[in-house]
Amino acid sequence: MSIIENILWTFIAIPMLFFVSLYFTFIAKFPQFKFKKMINSLHQDNKNENISPISSLLIALSARVGVGTLAGTGLAISIGGAGAIFWMWVSAIITSAATFAENTLAQRFKQIEDKTSFGGPAFYIKEGLGNKKLAALYALILIITYTLGFVAIQMNTLTTVFTENTQATSMIVAVILVLLTGLTITGSIHNVSKFIAKIVPIIAIFFFGIALVFLFINITYIPYFFREILESAFGINSVIGGGVGVAITTGTRRGIFSNEAGLGTGAHAAALTEHKDPREQGYIGIIGIYLTTIVSITLVAFMIMSTSAHLLVMPTGNGIEFLHFALYQLFGITTSFILPVIIFFFGFSTVITAYLYGVMNVKFLTSKKGAILLLRIALLITVFVASVGDPSAIWSIVDTGVAITAVINLIALFLLRKYLK
Repeated sequence: MSIIENILWTFIAIPMLFFVSLYFTFIAKFPQFKFKKMINSLHQDNKNENISPISSLLIALSARVGVGTLAGTGLAISIGGAGAIFWMWVSAIITSAATFAENTLAQRFKQIEDKTSFGGPAFYIKEGLGNKKLAALYALILIITYTLGFVAIQMNTLTTVFTENTQATSMIVAVILVLLTGLTITGSIHNVSKFIAKIVPIIAIFFFGIALVFLFINITYIPYFFREILESAFGINSVIGGGVGVAITTGTRRGIFSNEAGLGTGAHAAALTEHKDPREQGYIGIIGIYLTTIVSITLVAFMIMSTSAHLLVMPTGNGIEFLHFALYQLFGITTSFILPVIIFFFGFSTVITAYLYGVMNVKFLTSKKGAILLLRIALLITVFVASVGDPSAIWSIVDTGVAITAVINLIALFLLRKYLK
């Protein structure tokens, strides 16, 4: 499966993403740099009483800024050197044009049910292209790989952190997570969306508070931090990682996995709100990309590099060990409390958002009320099994599925370009 996965990403998905992103960059006249329009789009009049433009941004962020951001940043630096962070920035700026396109289309082709709007790639593929089979394929793969697959990975990481830093067993953590997830997902799209929008600011305050402590204590390291990134990015100082080539490929791939640009996932959150002009939601999508990659990943990288955590050799680690080491350097034994709290907030909010996206795609596939109940049961089973087991075997399956959804979405974006000209 890893061979297929690498072929899909390296030779198909990533080249397509950059081609489509550059195309929309030019026809939309460089939307990545229209900062005034980005800010103004957050204050547009909203006809939908349920979800505001800012709330849709928070929902998208809860999916993007997850455990993968915390663990993946350290792993990217370890593999590709500090220069990988620079190429994450570059890829984020370029590929945010694809996010602009998919968010705009999500607004253009969203549906409204019980005064609640919802949509996503499956909806604009069906309505815009008139291709029901391709739309159904996207919806089905997204439910399996994103809603269930990502949840398994998030829950396993969360359980591992709790069992290693507390006295709780994996069975106890699994039961607690199932109960919390079950209580949260019993509501409608409206209620789940509002819950996510409320919890994300709490996550942000806690995370940025810790990041500010690192910045204040290591303030003299800031210029060296950026110098090390730039030198490594262009091969001037490639002590860590495998040189410029590895830095570019690692940074690009990790950046895409972090901000999900072009995958179509963020389009689901974009459809939840209302704008007079669909392009306004496209600009909000760009803000989400920047907050994820330019801000969040940079702060995590600073935490890791300012404490030299990236110099550790962890051949069997999944990346979270780098952040654990960094936190321990500043907070000592209290890290056993801080890290589980961070992982819980990031992981749990991502799981709930993944469920929300799954509900939208189930609604696309069928109107039967029992289908949502089946999705809830499948999600709770996934949470329990992943918490007590090892989901590493599904990593390649998930990555392959995500690559397929990206390819389908990118083809649709390009074919629907007439709606964005």
